[in-house]
Amino acid sequence: MKSEKFEEWFDVAFERAASSSSLTSDENKQASWKKVKAQIEQVNRKRRRRRRMQLSGIVAASFIAGAILFSPPGVTKAISPIVKSVVDLGNGMLGIVVKNGDVPSNVVLPQTEDPDQYLNQDKGDNNKEYLNYAKVRKSEGAPLNLEELQVKLSFTLPDLQQIPKEYHFDSYTVSYPMEEGGKNDKVMLKYTDEEQHDLWIQLMKLKPFQATMTEVPMDTEKLNLNNDEAYYSPGVYNQLLGLHDNLTIQIGSDLPKEELIRVYEAMMQPHD
Repeated sequence: MKSEKFEEWFDVAFERAASSSSLTSDENKQASWKKVKAQIEQVNRKRRRRRRMQLSGIVAASFIAGAILFSPPGVTKAISPIVKSVVDLGNGMLGIVVKNGDVPSNVVLPQTEDPDQYLNQDKGDNNKEYLNYAKVRKSEGAPLNLEELQVKLSFTLPDLQQIPKEYHFDSYTVSYPMEEGGKNDKVMLKYTDEEQHDLWIQLMKLKPFQATMTEVPMDTEKLNLNNDEAYYSPGVYNQLLGLHDNLTIQIGSDLPKEELIRVYEAMMQPHD
């Protein structure tokens, strides 16, 4: 913030100095200033581009690491519906907990902590499973072959072809399956626009009795998008977390809230 303010002051002071100098004619001064200003704008464009690249790395790292996943072994059929709750973590953050059914008492105890127990424990306890999804396969680049991608996944893709045309597919990365020989439960797609904004879309299926907890800031806003419960979180990059049946949809970008909502509603629009 300080460096940005300094740059603004510098530009103003430089412009005043250039316009008040008596060493050259007014025309020469204006011509010189236009040349310098063009160079400054070029530097600023490079700085903005570099910032977007840094943000892109932050978003990618965040999505690849994913939320904390809690998963009991050997369960194939859920009995309870999706359960959602928002809890105050006590550290200035909220936790959005999504469960694909509560684990009944006759199911083998999970090897990893239940989210409700995790919230009441010391965060230093490593008896919890961070997503195997952090291990990813090689990314696949453009063009996007939807049929090829669909075969790799354990869930039906939303209508990605309805994503607004100004966003161009760049690449996707699928996670390793949780079970040997199984299909992938998670995919992360990257799109870009003409102004080099990156748009990340992460889709993850929750298996029976699996649960995730995603940390979001306190000013997170609850929304209803196409009858899906969603949460918008402003920040260094903006995030939109949506829930559709047993699928979590997370969109992240430095684009404004309205654009993230537009993308979500476009690809999740129900079709006959």
